[in-house]
Amino acid sequence: MAFVQWSPEYAVGVEEFDRQHQAWVALINRMHEAMRRGEGRKLVGSVLAEVVQYTRTHFLDEERAMEAARYPGLSEHRAAHAAFIRNVHQLQKAYESGDLGVSIDVADQLSGWFFRHIREMDQAYAPHLRKPGAR
Repeated sequence: MAFVQWSPEYAVGVEEFDRQHQAWVALINRMHEAMRRGEGRKLVGSVLAEVVQYTRTHFLDEERAMEAARYPGLSEHRAAHAAFIRNVHQLQKAYESGDLGVSIDVADQLSGWFFRHIREMDQAYAPHLRKPGAR
């Protein structure tokens, strides 16, 4: 069974972002499954690389849409994205230095980000992006 099940309560009502968020859920589940099998350490490097790629695309897409919609919380949202990227870079450094506990930290960061950021901050921009002509 998946660690995180996609639920309509996570949807922001913007198809592109809902698909991207579902990809995030799949990434969380892959990491947790690998940890359950005792293979978390082997998967950490590729998961972190995927997170970096995901954030480049997803964050830029979100920020452009919020800018086009004149979302008033854009600067706060950008700051949250930047903070997450800094955390990911710290996790990459820890992984590269041989930190054995990094797989737990990665799993915690991925799921924590999902539950806090997507359910709170992204839900706040959702009504602004769903307005006619907002994007």
